Amino acid sequence: VKVGFSGDLNYQEGIDKFISSFDYGFLECCSMKSSPAHLGYDHFIELQNQFPNKKIYAIHCVDEVYHNEKQLGITCAKHSKTYEF
Repeated sequence: VKVGFSGDLNYQEGIDKFISSFDYGFLECCSMKSSPAHLGYDHFIELQNQFPNKKIYAIHCVDEVYHNEKQLGITCAKHSKTYEF
């Protein structure tokens, strides 16, 4: 099993290669809209839909994203939780 962790990430060329390299991923989703320095929900959901066979968790989320994850159709990584794959 391969796990990818983005840390701070923007929407850039080659991101699809990164996502293709893992089975489970933790990608930044820090706001509703991406900025030059950070990935937002707008591109996060696009990438999630582009890779339906990957399990991608949102990290570094603002409250608007974190508290509305079900309505937004994403899964936010929970604080102090262990994930078993």
